[in-house]
Amino acid sequence: MFNKLFALAQDRLDKNRRYRQLIAEINGLTNAELVEMGAFQSDLYAAAHKQVYGA
Repeated sequence: MFNKLFALAQDRLDKNRRYRQLIAEINGLTNAELVEMGAFQSDLYAAAHKQVYGA
């Protein structure tokens, strides 16, 4: 039981860490880079969330 709770907590921390890393990378993009990619920050935020947390 304890191992399962620990694993669940670790998984949540890992996902949160990965999501924060992706957001930091997105925030580091310049407007020129966003235009070149043809993307909006909000679209990238949504994609990052979907990649880390699913659906």
